Amino acid sequence: MAYVPGCDYDVFVSYARADEAADASGKWTTQFVDYLSGALKLRLGGSDELRIFFDSASLSSNQQLEEMLTAVRRSAVFLAIASRSYASRDWTRQELAAFHSETGGHLPPIRC
Repeated sequence: MAYVPGCDYDVFVSYARADEAADASGKWTTQFVDYLSGALKLRLGGSDELRIFFDSASLSSNQQLEEMLTAVRRSAVFLAIASRSYASRDWTRQELAAFHSETGGHLPPIRC
């Protein structure tokens, strides 16, 4: 259960895998999410309820895309790690569109 009531995830992290692959370590987004998770938990009083959706698996099937789109629709916050590569990817644009469609085109206080 997420920290935000009614949501499956508190934060959905959307990024282009091409950006991660361009990094020498190949793990900068993973490290970023780890730091983000630690910082948020600290600010939430050490809560273990915080749930961040971060998909590090290689995307290869429409079934996996549907699972991700469901997750993004059930998330309180959409965090895009934007880049040129991000803007040119169809899947990342679909994630953003799914979150945007759930908000009705605006950002409500908490929508889950």
